[in-house]
Amino acid sequence: MNMQTSTHDASALDKEASMSTIEQQTEVRAAIEAATRQLIDAFGRRDAAGCASLYTEQGAMLPPSADIARGRQAIQEVWQGIFDAGLTAFRVESLEVESAGDLAYEMGRYALYARDNDAADEGKYILIWKREAGQWRIHRDIVNSSRPA
Repeated sequence: MNMQTSTHDASALDKEASMSTIEQQTEVRAAIEAATRQLIDAFGRRDAAGCASLYTEQGAMLPPSADIARGRQAIQEVWQGIFDAGLTAFRVESLEVESAGDLAYEMGRYALYARDNDAADEGKYILIWKREAGQWRIHRDIVNSSRPA
């Protein structure tokens, strides 16, 4: 009889732990979605510094056909280059978000648009997010075009 009670208690604890994990994943996804909206808003203002501020101090951006940009200043320069190239808007579709502790990853699709509202590029991305001082920031940013070279 005591064994059944222990199994029941363990099952209840497993269910409680599972619920808190689901709630945590939901909170992380919501925080990442909010940060993504801030990034899109900064992009809409053509604010390269605002875009870069959403990265960690030691963040890295791995843009296609370019070297790794390390640190906020280098990341800001990449965003400024995007604006200087005439790109005016982008959208993202987050497909997956998973977290463990102060790290999370996101996988999704993106589209970049030029002045005439034509799709200039589309592809997929992986972001590694890191929670710093309670705020989720992009730590690693990897994008790959889906268009033929």
